[in-house]
Amino acid sequence: MSTDTNPSSAPDPDGSAPPGGLRPKHSLAEWYCALGRVATVVLMIVIFFVALAPREVLPTVEGWNDKVEHFIAFGVLSIGISLYWRLSGWPVAAILTCYGVLIEVAQSFTPCRQASLFDVAADIAGIAMGLLLHALVRRASRSVLGTGALS
Repeated sequence: MSTDTNPSSAPDPDGSAPPGGLRPKHSLAEWYCALGRVATVVLMIVIFFVALAPREVLPTVEGWNDKVEHFIAFGVLSIGISLYWRLSGWPVAAILTCYGVLIEVAQSFTPCRQASLFDVAADIAGIAMGLLLHALVRRASRSVLGTGALS
């Protein structure tokens, strides 16, 4: 018998008892959420180390300002935190703004990098856009599906 099940004598919502009286411990949605949380944390770690790496060793996109990179990275992080931690608005903005400031402080102690308030501004703009995008998609999913499918 698998160790990832909980015994339960309660019937399923349709009135039938599960085979052998066992139910899965975690639903697919819970696994999806856990995987999303891990991916968001891994992305935060990668962003932190990339932000401290010398520019010469990083791939570049011709014609892109590094503020675009900040905007995209923090937009994606704000969507990830909103979606997988089920936080929204100010808590997400506060967490990620502090994270952006932490990166800039760390860069000020790195010989090959320098801190910039413009980077923090790009981070905040990306956070705002990510939160707005997440809210719009959540609202659209509620109106189309009639539920909070993406909360």
